[in-house]
Amino acid sequence: MAKTTITIDQLLTPERMTPVERPVFTLMRDGPFVLGGRHNWHPVGTRVPTTGPFPMGRGYQGLLVTAPNGKTFVAEASSGAFVGSDLIGVATDIHVGDPAVMKRQVAEAREMAASISWVDPDTFWARLKCRPGEPGLHE
Repeated sequence: MAKTTITIDQLLTPERMTPVERPVFTLMRDGPFVLGGRHNWHPVGTRVPTTGPFPMGRGYQGLLVTAPNGKTFVAEASSGAFVGSDLIGVATDIHVGDPAVMKRQVAEAREMAASISWVDPDTFWARLKCRPGEPGLHE
């Protein structure tokens, strides 16, 4: 496989760095944990400003989302699903990951997108504990 080198100037173009409102989503729990599986997790989405899309490798693109508390998320561009917290980490995962697994995961995310529970941005960030001054769910 040929290696492609991308410079920071190629990534940080005005078109990519101008925020555009797009739909994004993540899995959220609905109520208390229930022993025995993930059946109480479901996709919850909103529309928020994003920058990108940025090339992540292997044909995938990422959108950078910044929460009100400054925490960053990367959404896979074709589905809007959150896949990581920084562009370099996601690009590294794509580079070393199994292409068949990634293809299946993106297909599953696109299917999940059809059943998103849509909420306003304030509710979305509150549920992720990412309002100003909050550390976020996974800190």
